[in-house]
Amino acid sequence: MSSSNYKPLQVKKFAKKAISDTPENKYWKKFKVESSKTYVNAINKVYSGGNDSELIAFTEGRIVYVYNSKKEEIKQQIERFQDKVTGICFRKEGKMMATAEANGKIKIWEVSKKTLLREFNAHKKAVNAMDFIGGESYMYSGSDDYQIKLYDIASNEVVRTYVNAHSDYVRSIVSVPNSDRNVISGGYDGFANLFDFRDKSKKPIRQFNHGVSIEDTTIIPSGFSFATVGGTSVNIWDLRTGNAIETLNHNLKTITCAKFISNGDRLITSSIDQSMKIYRTDTYQITHQFKFPSPVLSFDMTQNTKCFAVGMADGVLEIRSNQKKLGEQVDSDEEKDDKEDLGLQIPDFLKYNEAAQRRVHNFQYFSRGMYDKPTQYDVKYEEKRIKKISKYDKLLKKFQYKTAMMHALENRQNDVVIGLYEELIQRGEIINAFKNLDDSQLSIVFEFIAKKIANPKFQDVAIHMLNLMFEQYTYESGKYLESMVDILDEEILTQKLLLQLNGQIDTIVNTSIVE
Repeated sequence: MSSSNYKPLQVKKFAKKAISDTPENKYWKKFKVESSKTYVNAINKVYSGGNDSELIAFTEGRIVYVYNSKKEEIKQQIERFQDKVTGICFRKEGKMMATAEANGKIKIWEVSKKTLLREFNAHKKAVNAMDFIGGESYMYSGSDDYQIKLYDIASNEVVRTYVNAHSDYVRSIVSVPNSDRNVISGGYDGFANLFDFRDKSKKPIRQFNHGVSIEDTTIIPSGFSFATVGGTSVNIWDLRTGNAIETLNHNLKTITCAKFISNGDRLITSSIDQSMKIYRTDTYQITHQFKFPSPVLSFDMTQNTKCFAVGMADGVLEIRSNQKKLGEQVDSDEEKDDKEDLGLQIPDFLKYNEAAQRRVHNFQYFSRGMYDKPTQYDVKYEEKRIKKISKYDKLLKKFQYKTAMMHALENRQNDVVIGLYEELIQRGEIINAFKNLDDSQLSIVFEFIAKKIANPKFQDVAIHMLNLMFEQYTYESGKYLESMVDILDEEILTQKLLLQLNGQIDTIVNTSIVE
């Protein structure tokens, strides 16, 4: 068969995955599980707060644990509490920590020695929100008694109290960066309130309506915008104008926690739908998503973005770590990908010529003349390009169907296997392509079937191939079938459930049409 008459094999093309393997995805995928431990009670609070010591604290019932991310170990375990611990926070340098209990007590600790420095009994109900003002000795607290208080830890006194800061439980509070007087609180009344603690009226100077109960509030390090989370939505607010910048609705169940990390260029949220989502703050598009085995109640990440901890409803605390920071990893990967895309590989004969290397690394050097238009007297020379024929096409031209099929299977060219299989069915040569296979070739064929039979894209071909193997290799197929029984049973159960679901949907649709 001449090359001019031969029509190349039409390789099967499938839709690409929705989320591509971007440098950002590669970075987040490199976070490996460093520790995963199950405790008796749910892990309600996880807090790092960007402290300089890279510590992460988490609560479990009446116990507080302090984890040192640098040494990868639990640094302290504090158990001196009368009631369930409901709140926790660090001061900026990480040497002082505040804890709050369900009975309203707030305790101030020196982390290194577990020394109790101060104790406040100013609230009547559980305190769920606290925040230090930078590295100072002042701290805010918000409680289920609807009150917000400002403490001077050095003088051991309450400086200011807002009696009715919210009309429902106060669940989050965050101080505004670069300001020692402004604080934002979020409550179950659906509002985020901005207070100025020098204002004698004790009323919020600005209100932000989230619409549903607010679970958490986080502010960008610049202090110009902040986020509120509650229900299934995330609202991004402009602190200066009071307007909503963006509303995100990517969760199926209640969002429990949110944090701006690094310099505020990423926003992370967690939810009881068992997911943790990462957003870019320039586009507010999801760049990556983690999935966990149970509802996520709280999480936080260290200041260097190398470690984060996740607390779950079933008592599991999972700690993951990466060797590099967010900026380092993404930038280096992007540069590497850009060089690969542009084909900037320096040939051997240019490696010792610095002037030539400078030209080679310049994109304009490669694209020169690309957009120049021919003049009236220019002669256009058509370059004759020889069409390259793939190996499986060469084998098809020689009618070596078995060799072509085994070549595609051995090299795991799934799209070629599907296209080749369908082509051989049309030619009526599919049986000849699988004749007289030895044990090693049979194992390759059955390995492909086992991996692809549950994949809808390859399912039709995999089932057809399996039937063909049973017909031609009845005796030999027995030992391979044993390893596929679980896969086939699971796929049959899935198909049955899908049929039941399809019937239920049809019933609902038909009922709605009648109504």
